[in-house]
Amino acid sequence: MHLYTGSRCARFFALVVLAIAWAPSLSATGPVAECRAEHSRDSPEYVRCLEAALEATDRNSADQAGHTAAEPVPEPRPAGMGAEQVRDAEDAELSVRIVSTTYSSRGLGTFRLANGQVWRETTASPTRKHLDQGKPYTARIVRGRMGGYRMHVDGVRWMKTVERIE
Repeated sequence: MHLYTGSRCARFFALVVLAIAWAPSLSATGPVAECRAEHSRDSPEYVRCLEAALEATDRNSADQAGHTAAEPVPEPRPAGMGAEQVRDAEDAELSVRIVSTTYSSRGLGTFRLANGQVWRETTASPTRKHLDQGKPYTARIVRGRMGGYRMHVDGVRWMKTVERIE
């Protein structure tokens, strides 16, 4: 049994709310059904498809509110505590080279990158999906729409949820 705590609980709750909000669109022609049909065997692509559908829904909502595609809706920049953590869109994806991999007794991977950064899994992946500890890898780290980061390792069909620790 897996218990959700902290930000994982908030993400889980947000996904449940999204599922309930998208319930009417779960028909055979809705965006969720289309993503499921196209990417049912590829989790990273399925997640990207769902995020694109969510973004399209956001754009449609903005259009209905009187905004057009030629006139982008400016997003307010947060101020106050935590505002320094907000990043611009060009910072949303990072190509990296993993030079060293270790795993804790709990099965959480720690990945040292060629640029000196160190990232750790926030959720343990199955042992069969662990990276070889002496082998270098190339990967992409992508900021999720609902917070957190995901690591997509080239040649590995498993998305790793990660956080930067150094």
